[in-house]
Amino acid sequence: MIEGSSVSLRCSTKIFCPSRPPSLTWSSSLIESVTGRQYQSQTELISDLNFTVSHRHHRVTFTCTATHQIQKQNTTQESRLLHVQYAPKNTSVRINPAGLVLEGRSVTLICRSDANPAVNYTWYRDTERPLNPVQTGPNLTINNTDPTHSGRYYCTAENKHGTQNSSVLLDVQYAPKNTSVRINPAGLVLEGRSVTLNCSSDANPAVNYTWYRETGSQFQLLQTGYNHTYIVTNPTHGAWYGCKAQNQHGHCNAAIQLDVQFAPNISISCSRSSVTECVCEAHGNPCPTLEWRLSGRVLTNSTETSISEETLGSTGVKSVLNTHQSLTDTDVLQCFSTNKYSSTSTSQQFQDVLPPQDTRFHHQSVLLGAAVGASVMMIACFVMICYERRKKEKPSEIRQDDTSGLILTQTAVSLDNDSESVYTNKGMLSSTAPSAPESLHYSSIYFTNADPPSGEIMGLASLTSEYAAVRHCPARDTDTENNASTSETEPKKPDMTAKITDTSSPASEDVIYENTSHRYRQKEELVSADDAEKQD
Repeated sequence: MIEGSSVSLRCSTKIFCPSRPPSLTWSSSLIESVTGRQYQSQTELISDLNFTVSHRHHRVTFTCTATHQIQKQNTTQESRLLHVQYAPKNTSVRINPAGLVLEGRSVTLICRSDANPAVNYTWYRDTERPLNPVQTGPNLTINNTDPTHSGRYYCTAENKHGTQNSSVLLDVQYAPKNTSVRINPAGLVLEGRSVTLNCSSDANPAVNYTWYRETGSQFQLLQTGYNHTYIVTNPTHGAWYGCKAQNQHGHCNAAIQLDVQFAPNISISCSRSSVTECVCEAHGNPCPTLEWRLSGRVLTNSTETSISEETLGSTGVKSVLNTHQSLTDTDVLQCFSTNKYSSTSTSQQFQDVLPPQDTRFHHQSVLLGAAVGASVMMIACFVMICYERRKKEKPSEIRQDDTSGLILTQTAVSLDNDSESVYTNKGMLSSTAPSAPESLHYSSIYFTNADPPSGEIMGLASLTSEYAAVRHCPARDTDTENNASTSETEPKKPDMTAKITDTSSPASEDVIYENTSHRYRQKEELVSADDAEKQD
């Protein structure tokens, strides 16, 4: 019979004693009770059981029991097994083993369906198309699962009375993999502008994101949570930003280095010796170019100037300029740096400097210096010795052997009618000179304002830087002049002033005759030099 059709079961028994009729009851393997409709005739008791058959009645046994009350109770039974055909029902799919399905393990999908006759099973994945190759049967086994096996699997149970589907979601879980960080939106990162970083990772279940910044071997924690984006407000070129994706099965890291575009930064330094050397460094992204200019004129490699250049990483460049040109304080050396974002320059002015001195040790210079020093010391000692000897000389010494070469000594005596004046240079007197000479020779000496006549006797230049005109007269002339001056009536006082004509030497020479003192002696009879010799 087919599910849904009507079924009538009849049970009957004979009546042997009308006064004691039999009874009929129905029972089945189902839990529910079954009651038939009874009626009887004179000879027979009948019970009919009418119902609509369903899949629940398949393989259900219905039993009719007849009970007779004659001398003793007598019971008889009659049973019928129903066979009901029906389309698949209660189709289901389960995963074995139950629980989490981890990557790399094996799993079996089991499909079951209630149907009569038996069904055929076919497996599908995510769509209505069969798997390739076609998988049939109540079980589907997947070995060495991976993330690609995750998805919904469908099982179709089919017989001649119909079909029924059931599905299950296979969730293969695994640690994070293929983690990456990218800039969103994609494009250039400009200095001074914020940038958004986006972290993506392939994992099941979902991951927790941790953002950090790498500084050498140190990590600076920036943000943690399920937010896969991070905003850098002030990006720095070359800075590393990392993302750590983690779930219950493991973690995976990824990092990105920011390529920040910026205008050149430039610096210059110079040193001067026999060659002027200047170093110019510039950093920019993209890497800038360098150019040297001297007072507006572009410098290139020449016989007097050499320029070398080297790169410093991906964003730096250094240029070294060596020049033999003589640079003055009016020269301006400029270094120009240019990339697509800007062009900038820095300059260096120079000051006149003395040529460098050789500070190396020279033996010849030392010997020459020692010789010069010794010579100076010897001359100084000789001068000091001469000076000491001259100080010890007697101030009364007078050379008279040669009247034509008469030398003026430190003491000069001048006599007139009234008194005697002695003029002495204090700078030439020796402390050892006697207070009074043993014998004195006098002569008349006149100092006049007139220019010295020819034949005058002058002081030696080695003794004094000044000289005086001295007139020497014989003794007889002196007596005559004295007598004349005595006999004559003096209309006026004689001129007592000695006149000295000053022809000073340069200021660098020592002034020997600095001041003159005079003293008066009692008037004595004037004796000529010749008479004095006779008296002696």
